[in-house]
Amino acid sequence: MKAAIALMLVAVWKQGPALAGDASRVVFVRNNEIYMASENGSNLRQLTSDGKPKQMPKWSPDGTEIAYLTSGDMSANPKSRAKIEIITVDGKHVGTAPILVTLADGTEVGGMRWVDSIGWYDAQHVFAEGSINPYSGEFRTINIRSGQMGGYGGFGCSTF
Repeated sequence: MKAAIALMLVAVWKQGPALAGDASRVVFVRNNEIYMASENGSNLRQLTSDGKPKQMPKWSPDGTEIAYLTSGDMSANPKSRAKIEIITVDGKHVGTAPILVTLADGTEVGGMRWVDSIGWYDAQHVFAEGSINPYSGEFRTINIRSGQMGGYGGFGCSTF
């Protein structure tokens, strides 16, 4: 039980505000695009330009990458609830971490109905947390390079 609580606290701490590790840069969404600026608002830079809706941008632990949430594809195989996209501070796309509803063979993956929060679990994994119903939730870790789930758990805990 103590390990599950510790994992929940680490996950909440790691999602934190959208400030870089040195707290001198911020990242945010404006007009469906990801922007970065100095904390005083200067040095504004647009990092994406595809026009697709984005939300919840989060800095990586070392401040070199940004993860953000986009829509999934429920018509593809495997189906995805949403995707966590990863870009560098120069806007270069480096990975996609799908939040799967089904595996390629059609097997259902958990019961997450929507994504409530995302963040960085560590330098190689992001997490998605969402609700199954009003009384229980689901927590997943996903490898940012391969897109594979590294852990899965209900009630706010996960394992690798």
